[in-house]
Amino acid sequence: MLILALALNLFQAHAQVLASPWNVLREEVLPAAGNPAHRQLPVTLIVEAGSKWDNRTVLLQTLSKTSTILGVCGISIGEAQVQTVVWQEGLMHRLENASPYNPPADLELVQGELPVTKPIAFLIGKGIYQTAKAANRKYTDAYKRMFPQADIEKLFGSIIMTEQYISNTPVPYATATYNTFAHEMVHILANTGHVMIRRNLMSEFEGRGMQTGDLTPEQCSAMASFGEPEADAP
Repeated sequence: MLILALALNLFQAHAQVLASPWNVLREEVLPAAGNPAHRQLPVTLIVEAGSKWDNRTVLLQTLSKTSTILGVCGISIGEAQVQTVVWQEGLMHRLENASPYNPPADLELVQGELPVTKPIAFLIGKGIYQTAKAANRKYTDAYKRMFPQADIEKLFGSIIMTEQYISNTPVPYATATYNTFAHEMVHILANTGHVMIRRNLMSEFEGRGMQTGDLTPEQCSAMASFGEPEADAP
């Protein structure tokens, strides 16, 4: 009976991990940023309470600069659904110490009931090593092939960024026009990786001034179809 009780407790604890990655402290809707004549792209922001992201001005400035960069493509950030949260105990430790041989540990962030609006950004303090990454269609398709039993699709459209990337400091070749949040958004919207284009938001080149806020017409065209129904694979 004791073994059965311990097993039940472990099962319940595991279920709780899957159902509730965080506790919501407050919710807010930030107004659309950028040109109202542009296509408005709503987003969801899951903000760690007490982090540098937990500042309305910081969020508004980030979204505004992203809209400025995307504006050349006729896209602006629409309303932002913001949830300020406290992570479940141990969550950041599990993300930081995940095994590369298992499905992405980031899946734990997208368990339970999530806001339906994507892209969705998880804005973290310093609970994990500084990182900025996005799960676009290429990313999720690759992991589906590696881990067909895992629900990788839930990761699509998600961004994870730590507070160090509020500024351009971790990006050594960035100009003042560059923005990491916008960079991660374009990974998702254009389903692209880094590109061999000098002085571009997605540039892979190293050297002074290589990472900027610039986008090409081709990158704009790639973003135009985001959110449309995807064609079935042959």
